Amino acid sequence: MKFIWIFLLWPLAGEATPMNTLTLYFYRSPVKLNWNTPRALTRTTLLSGTKDLLRGQENIALGHVTVKLECEDGTSLHTAMTQEDPMESVRLLTSGNIGLGILFHRFAGRLENRDEIERRLDRNRNVRFIKLTLSSPTCGRLMDYAREFEAKGHSRFYGLPLRPRKGEGAGCSAFGMSFLEIAGALQASPLREASMRWSRSLLVPKSLIGTQERGVPLAALALKSNPWPLRESEKTAPIFFWEPNRMYDWVGEQLLLGAASPWQEISEGRHSGLALDLSSIPTPAEPFFE
Repeated sequence: MKFIWIFLLWPLAGEATPMNTLTLYFYRSPVKLNWNTPRALTRTTLLSGTKDLLRGQENIALGHVTVKLECEDGTSLHTAMTQEDPMESVRLLTSGNIGLGILFHRFAGRLENRDEIERRLDRNRNVRFIKLTLSSPTCGRLMDYAREFEAKGHSRFYGLPLRPRKGEGAGCSAFGMSFLEIAGALQASPLREASMRWSRSLLVPKSLIGTQERGVPLAALALKSNPWPLRESEKTAPIFFWEPNRMYDWVGEQLLLGAASPWQEISEGRHSGLALDLSSIPTPAEPFFE
């Protein structure tokens, strides 16, 4: 069944006209991930994935980011990128002997629908968010981007380093960040400064990336206690990605310290977050995709 994500929500008489808002929800991974060494990452990811599967395959072993957009013309969406098959990672790590190639792998992907997201949101306590107020033209621009992303088939591919605006597909966090980019939000302080703390860059040893000629068993990763290389060379493969846990932690830090202006502390049910008014920033006009 084709994924339908646009809903018409015409206001009833007497109701306040809704504002244009973009909300990114940041889900903490079931087990805190340790990125200090390949072995620590392997161990904590396996624990997180196991706990995730026991909860009913929620697809948040590495954390998660979902995107909610509500425009004053009545259109809205709540969606996210995810893997088509949650067990594909398990097969690649065990029988596929892909090793740390899992970090670079392009999985079969799909867009989550509103119902599954909101069910997970309702039962998950470890969620924080940022809510941005936008201008009407910017909100409409983001709706157009979401439509075009799906229409071009980019949602068919999911992966940690994939760049959505290059038409490669997307991971959940990169998908969320692409909405901030297209809204022009990352050009506006303080969001630009905040986002600098949400990413992670690694140099991955090529010896730990499985190939058809030379597989890397899961046990080999579990025994690799050396830290990540510090210098790029022909023996390493660089990777950059946005990390949901860092996004989640950043919001928590701001809430603990007392959100500084222009951020405002807000809550939605059991979830706490930060709000920022960006309705005065110009609406960008550059193409959605490169």
